[in-house]
Amino acid sequence: MAKSKSLASINDKLLADSTPIQDALRDLLNRKGPVSVLEIECDSGRALMELAWEFRGEDVHFHGHNTSRGNPLDENEDLLLSAREHGIGDAAALQSIRLPELHFGDPTRLELPDDSVDFVYVPSVVRYVRGKAELLEEVARVLAPDGVAYVRISGAGWDHPHCKALPEPQLSGNPCRLVLLHDAELVPLEDFLSLAGDQGLECEVINLPACVVRMTKRTPGPIGLGLRADEDLTRPLRDLAFDEVDGRVKQGGFRSVYHVSDDAYRALRERGVLAAETLQPAGATRHRTTETAVGEAEERERLERNRRILASFAVGQRVKVRGRRDDGALFRAAKVRRNEDEANREALEGPLEQVDAEAGVVEVLGIPVHLGNIERVKTWEGGKYDLGELEPGMFMKVKGKTVDGRFLAEKIKVIQGSPSASQEIQSFIGSLDLEGDCFQVGEMTIAIDAATKMEESEAGDA
Repeated sequence: MAKSKSLASINDKLLADSTPIQDALRDLLNRKGPVSVLEIECDSGRALMELAWEFRGEDVHFHGHNTSRGNPLDENEDLLLSAREHGIGDAAALQSIRLPELHFGDPTRLELPDDSVDFVYVPSVVRYVRGKAELLEEVARVLAPDGVAYVRISGAGWDHPHCKALPEPQLSGNPCRLVLLHDAELVPLEDFLSLAGDQGLECEVINLPACVVRMTKRTPGPIGLGLRADEDLTRPLRDLAFDEVDGRVKQGGFRSVYHVSDDAYRALRERGVLAAETLQPAGATRHRTTETAVGEAEERERLERNRRILASFAVGQRVKVRGRRDDGALFRAAKVRRNEDEANREALEGPLEQVDAEAGVVEVLGIPVHLGNIERVKTWEGGKYDLGELEPGMFMKVKGKTVDGRFLAEKIKVIQGSPSASQEIQSFIGSLDLEGDCFQVGEMTIAIDAATKMEESEAGDA
């Protein structure tokens, strides 16, 4: 079963240092009695089954939503397979718990009644949805009064101040996945969402520098945001040109654009949220963090935390590393996480360094990639290059396996980017050097520091 988000990773993505989902559900149980919970885009249902097992015997009804059947769930009973694969609970006891109820279809049109769910969490699907405002409205519709929802809109780099818009189609200087326009001005998402409180939907952006919207519903019934979608300006993020954020160029999913009504804009001006003096030049950005500066003590604490996580890794373990290759074989990691690809695939993403079309070998991140029977290389846009047309500096994405010391490509693409864009390695740890704060993957030495974002060890991992 391919995709699997653990409860621990979802808590980290959505809530960071806030109250984890389990504690929030216990609070709801104590305050409201029976509780209904929905995860939108639950993938293999791993997190749902972790929750169902933890709350077995309690009055909690879990729902899971995926866009389509068979990707990877088809029916409720498939959740038992997911639980077994991830070591959740006791096999015999799992047969007697109440399984989450699965739903399929467009997440902007959920097949659930108004005011029927007490807790909703959406960890990642929003960036792939064109109708992001419609999804927020749909989550608000199914939320019961005093219900709470956590919706992750984007990672870091989503934010901009009140500023003039860049010429179409770019609009913003940051890779914002939800852009709000009024005439030629960009309206900050957080400021606009403050208006929803007038309709009984309290919205707060949390988990900076990411964008997670926490919604608390106070009144029953549907709640509209009053935004008008711009289908012409809504487009894949990869079609737009942005600088890198946190060591990578953001390309996945859609940039969704909406127009703010005159009435809403006027209300923001009347409240002093927007004003002539707050309007900044076109392309203005802001990269917010939870604190404006990190002191030496906190930096030491982060480095020690990363060292503890590195010590929990093991030789032979699969990892996914994003960052930047320095001269030679040193790769400075911006982000390191475990990789649970059950097909044991390896992957490289970075600039093409050498091409030997005759031998069918290219070099990416210093690693020779043997193309075998691959004679033409696809692009994101659907075009193709002959091997002889490939040039050093093209940004490549390669998937394959190492066999007898050779990296054999299964898939290879030319992707939008440049040598200054983020680079990625997915493979096995060959050795660990805890004193040197690094580990080996293939021929590459991966170095970590206080700024590296490292994923915590998860229960059940080796």
